[in-house]
Amino acid sequence: MLGWATTMALNEARRALADRHDVAGDITALMAGLADRSVLADATPVADRPLLSAHLPWMVDVAIGHPERDQV
Repeated sequence: MLGWATTMALNEARRALADRHDVAGDITALMAGLADRSVLADATPVADRPLLSAHLPWMVDVAIGHPERDQV
């Protein structure tokens, strides 16, 4: 299970990525495209990169509508 701090860090990273790529609230396409590590590296603070990389599959699943993973 993800802890509160981890979940908050992931949500903040998602918001930062959405802002950087100007996706105005709907980040599904952006999250689905994050397998491109250059986008991940450019948009993520250095300290958060290992955390975001570790949880990228979970974040993409949630963003594209796999609600069972949302309970993790």
